Amino acid sequence: MKFLELRKYITSGVAVVLLLAAVSVLGWRVVQYVSGRQPVNFPHASALCHVALHVPCAACHTGIVGGTHAGLPKLAVCALCHDPDRKDGPKCPPALAAALKSGTEIPWKQHSRAPKHVYFSHYRHAVLGALNCAECHPDVTRLESPPPPPWRNPVRMAKCIACHRAKHASTDCLGCHR
Repeated sequence: MKFLELRKYITSGVAVVLLLAAVSVLGWRVVQYVSGRQPVNFPHASALCHVALHVPCAACHTGIVGGTHAGLPKLAVCALCHDPDRKDGPKCPPALAAALKSGTEIPWKQHSRAPKHVYFSHYRHAVLGALNCAECHPDVTRLESPPPPPWRNPVRMAKCIACHRAKHASTDCLGCHR
């Protein structure tokens, strides 16, 4: 009799553990999805947007030309072209107009990040190597929403090595790894 009672408790305990595991995995997926969303929807591909107007990536991601990190656009960069009070200029979405009027930076979320042991320079790749951004990043010219977060489309070392070999660039480990 005691064996059957013990078996019942073990079976219900396993069910509880499996249920908790499933809820945890689902919760983690929701956190990943929500954390990947930007505070302002930025449709790169829209007809009146930056890509259609042939604005280069480096115009907004200013670190491409002079630094190691591409960076996310600062409000001052947006203000160079966008003015919420001007009627004849570029369209100013409500969230951007509110940020420009209040002077509050948009809290963009970084979607690409190299691991700490990897040294990556946008300047070396985009300027010196003359690579197009879409060679490493998703082709944003076709995206109507922000690019996927890195856990959905990670840059893998094999892709970097293949590109370096195809372009006859160094594959010396210490060139990229610290």
